[in-house]
Amino acid sequence: MIVQILKALYYKRKNNVHAQHLLASGRQAGGESISELLHVIQDLAEDCVFSDVTANMYREELPRDAFTNGLASPAIRQRLLKKELSLNQDFELADNLDRAHRY
Repeated sequence: MIVQILKALYYKRKNNVHAQHLLASGRQAGGESISELLHVIQDLAEDCVFSDVTANMYREELPRDAFTNGLASPAIRQRLLKKELSLNQDFELADNLDRAHRY
């Protein structure tokens, strides 16, 4: 009972979009062995929530992830990764942030 209460208070659900971004963008660091890279990738995968995926989910998620990863602005990318949004919501937020930055 106490453990459940403490978990509810202190356990924060990880942002799955951000966790998957870190996994997908993992790269071997200078001086890092292939074995070390594999362990880092496996640790990053532990933070991801995986579920059965349909073609429609892939159709929505993969373009959203490609859009986010393809942005030139790291500041906009970080803002998008803080929330789990659809592709259209990501676009609108990114567009608004880009316009605010330009003006």
